[in-house]
Amino acid sequence: MRARSKTILSLLTLSAAGLAAHAGAPDALDRVPTEADVVVSIGKIADFLSDLDQINRLLGDKASPELMFAAAMVRGMPGMNLDGSAVIVVDLPDDPNAGTEPTGVVLLPVNDFAAFTQGREPVDGLVEMPFPDQQVFARDLGAGLAALSNDADAVRAFDATKGKMKAHASRLGGAGNRVLDGSEVAILMNADSMRPYLDAVIDGMKEQGAMIGIMGGEQAAVGYNTFLSVITTGLNDLAAGAFGLTVDDNGMSYDMAMNFTEGSASAAKFAKGGKTEGLISHLPAGPYMFAMSLDTSSPGVKQIAQAVHAMTANLPAEMRNQMGMGFGQMSLKDLTELTNGVAFVMGSTPGLMGGGLFANTTQYISTDKPGAYRQAMMTLMNETNGKSNEGVTVETSVSPDAVTIDGVALTSYGVTFKVDPSAMQGMGAMPIDPTMMMQMMFGPTGGPAGYLGEVEGGVVQTLTQGPELTKRAIAAAKQGNGLNTNTGLARVAAALPADRAAEIYIGVDEILNAIGPMMMMFGAIPEFEPIDALDPIGLAMTFDDGGFVGRARIPNATLQKIMTMIPEDTMNGGDDNDAFDF
Repeated sequence: MRARSKTILSLLTLSAAGLAAHAGAPDALDRVPTEADVVVSIGKIADFLSDLDQINRLLGDKASPELMFAAAMVRGMPGMNLDGSAVIVVDLPDDPNAGTEPTGVVLLPVNDFAAFTQGREPVDGLVEMPFPDQQVFARDLGAGLAALSNDADAVRAFDATKGKMKAHASRLGGAGNRVLDGSEVAILMNADSMRPYLDAVIDGMKEQGAMIGIMGGEQAAVGYNTFLSVITTGLNDLAAGAFGLTVDDNGMSYDMAMNFTEGSASAAKFAKGGKTEGLISHLPAGPYMFAMSLDTSSPGVKQIAQAVHAMTANLPAEMRNQMGMGFGQMSLKDLTELTNGVAFVMGSTPGLMGGGLFANTTQYISTDKPGAYRQAMMTLMNETNGKSNEGVTVETSVSPDAVTIDGVALTSYGVTFKVDPSAMQGMGAMPIDPTMMMQMMFGPTGGPAGYLGEVEGGVVQTLTQGPELTKRAIAAAKQGNGLNTNTGLARVAAALPADRAAEIYIGVDEILNAIGPMMMMFGAIPEFEPIDALDPIGLAMTFDDGGFVGRARIPNATLQKIMTMIPEDTMNGGDDNDAFDF
């Protein structure tokens, strides 16, 4: 049992470890039974091996010797067709609680089966091949394919007849096929055949909900069950999942797709993509820690907003009030009705201990109703004034048209939070000073205090009243030639889906430069050297005909910098027993 699990896990790890972009699904997938639980699809063996080499180069001294050895071993196998495609087919036990091991069959491209098996004679149609720690059985399928497994019965019974590609593509839908077609290696999951496992996930979450009800009370249980109902609907509607990784000279792209059954409630939420690309351009340029945009005009986003509104409507009134307690908590439903898109950037801070985490934060709201949006925000702030929750009281001030900068009449606003000292009891021997926490977030003002103004096609909002930041925010909002001019961000954006409904950029360099000095001051690290500019990590999501696709883009240089900061023992994982047990 142990040997079989090691083989399957090793093959899956190899397959997920590296990929290069290609077009179209691999030919070998046409031979995979449609009821297979999990399929690892490899578009071209040679590209896959090259990407393993590139990943190990990126990892440097943290590279995996096991992966390097495995790649060399595959290259050296006689009779292999390195230009062909391969698949790994994994069938799980019918009962998730059975405790038995999954069965794996590998279809490999060969141009000479006899050379591949080194001239060994078949016995009952199978050739035994010695692999480390176990025997592997090979079967000649013809047409340049060989089936391999350490389970002889699984190899004999494997149905490798042609003509199954159409069924796989249909189940994957537009979202899943994006990942399959765009990745040299993809992991495909058949939700229908894995239904017992998905049901087990739901049952486990229900058990957790019962514990939450006992520990946290009725209100906590209601909130958790509302969340659980969304997860349950999604898993019940799920048709297929796909996961992929693309490697190129500049970085890695990790993809995840979920496709839902046609006609289901979940599929209706993900009809079409979005158009966030232009929103980032209306944010001011400069160093940043986070930037994001959301296309609120997207039919998919609107559907999700309606679903969230319906879900929260069933929560107790007190819980709804708590969810809307914070500053600027306009509901997603209201946001999609008033706007076409929103974008914000958290610019780099001069220092967490004095400057404030949000000191350089601005927001741009694309809307056909700028006056209505500004009025809604002012009304929201006025209504929030004086509200209290768990010892925290919010005080707001709003002054319409308080100042004009560069021809834009700006509403001035301020928000402060007052904490009842008695609310700090029971928080431990050294509770966080709320005043210090607010100053770390917003600077000396202890809360957001900024401007709100209308420009052509939208609204600009700042969280501080610094004149220089306000001027840059207004200029970018008017001209649309701001943060998009950042070359690193542009490189990452080019590797994200073109029709994205949401996108996020994480400025790893500026985040580390902000927290590094504080970590050194508190002794978490011995010393800190400022980090030069790095391309950001990019995250994006789009919708496609009843499913969604998410992508995470990690530039090579950024990954290398992150790797240098990970302790060596974390990479080793503490397991020195099995050389091939990845």
